Amino acid sequence: MKTELSQAFTQEADELFTLLETGLVRIEGQSNDPEAVRGLLSTLHNFKGNASVLGFIALESLAHALEELLVPLRGGGEASPSLVSLALEGLDALRRLVPAALAGANALGPDDQRLLERLTRRELAATARRTGGLLESEANAAPSTLRVSLGTLDRMLTLTGELLVARGRLGAMLGDGGEQAHEAAEAFADADRLFADLHDLVLQARLVSIGPLLRRFLRGVRDTALSLDKRVRLELLGADTEIDAALVERLSAPLVHLLRNAIDHGIEAPEVRVSRGKDSCGTVWLSASHQGGAVVLEVKDDGAGLSRERIARRAEELGLSKSATRLSDDELFDFVFRPGFSTRTEVSAVSGRGVGMDVVRQTVEAMRGTVKLSSVEGRGTTVTLRLPLTVAIIEGFSVGVDRHTYVLPMDTVIECLELSAAPSDAEHGVLNLRGAPVPFVRLREALELGGAPPERESVVVVRNGERRAGLVVDALHGQSQTVVKPMGKLLSRLPGVSGTAIEGDGRVSLVLDVPHLLNAAVRRAAELAHAGR
Repeated sequence: MKTELSQAFTQEADELFTLLETGLVRIEGQSNDPEAVRGLLSTLHNFKGNASVLGFIALESLAHALEELLVPLRGGGEASPSLVSLALEGLDALRRLVPAALAGANALGPDDQRLLERLTRRELAATARRTGGLLESEANAAPSTLRVSLGTLDRMLTLTGELLVARGRLGAMLGDGGEQAHEAAEAFADADRLFADLHDLVLQARLVSIGPLLRRFLRGVRDTALSLDKRVRLELLGADTEIDAALVERLSAPLVHLLRNAIDHGIEAPEVRVSRGKDSCGTVWLSASHQGGAVVLEVKDDGAGLSRERIARRAEELGLSKSATRLSDDELFDFVFRPGFSTRTEVSAVSGRGVGMDVVRQTVEAMRGTVKLSSVEGRGTTVTLRLPLTVAIIEGFSVGVDRHTYVLPMDTVIECLELSAAPSDAEHGVLNLRGAPVPFVRLREALELGGAPPERESVVVVRNGERRAGLVVDALHGQSQTVVKPMGKLLSRLPGVSGTAIEGDGRVSLVLDVPHLLNAAVRRAAELAHAGR
């Protein structure tokens, strides 16, 4: 029972700390917001009560001191940056002390004792400069929820996937006719409707609001801006957007890097912004929305934007292009995602090492997503992440090479045609698709399968963002709903493959990594073109 209480306390404490951190950052630099202050005090009181019930005296005393620090704000006092900084320091201490309390340590150490005295005496050290406050643009409503482990949801999804396979096999058998086929087909149709409802409910159960993830960045943006002597406001949009629970934690690292980049590279110093006719406080927007069967995340700033001249010069210095200035924006900005690429001449604690944007792309593409960067110099930069709503069940398009079957995510497929019907320059690995050059690669060669191709081959034209490429295969098997499974350790590093799949007829196939194969096609075409010069 004690273990269960401790687990419940830890889970609830994490949620309460997030609410407190969000609320403190929201009210910074403001006054006359008694409702927000009442919310903070109520949250602190709940945590203090929970700690008291479990006998965590150190946590209770520190929470009480933090509560007393905020009480004067209830009457309309200003939440100065120095007061908020001290309150956040107290919150960090509470976070740190929770594991210690659960391990049996029930007393404050010397550092925490000194912090308690500062909170009690309200000796607000001038440790922070005014940053303009980080405002959240949406109300922080907390819906009623029931905690269900992700493992349980994964098992439920596995079972619905197996039902999907059984349904496909049964449907195929009924299609062959036989005795009582009509009655069996009617029963199958009824069961099929029930399965569809179950499937939708399971997928819905895996969806969680992205709001808690977005709100987690308010504190980080504030601290980063302070360290760089900048004023930055973070605005959150679409916090009620729902996303697959499996994606939430995987999105944290790339979003952190994009936000730090926006503050460090994008937002100018206050005096520079004023000289350019801008508000001295910069704005970064972090938004989420559903668009066409996908979730779209955007990190946008109103800063300096990207300099085409600097990117082109750096690309030429690194030997990535001989005439980078002639490239389109998409082609030029793509260099930003190359490992080791940075226009910074000095390395800071935040950036300048050329590490990060390449990891952002790799992480997003591993989730079958895409990254797009757009910018207007002097006005700001936008980075758009587009991800599938679920990574568990997808619409797939099956292709064959030799005796093997492979699956392409349907949303990456543009069209299919016979190889002989598309004029091609095999020597340079390029198709002529209605007058547009499209690089292609034989899947047999990309996956090193060996063997001889058939007389008639087909091309599947795929896309990743704005780029296109052709995959040459032996056969086209068609579209079907596919249950995607994670790769095992044995196959986790297999190039060109992102997962395994159970298809409707029970066969196990490999899900192809379209971004990797597309890059391979582009790289091969470039190498052949260079060799032919």
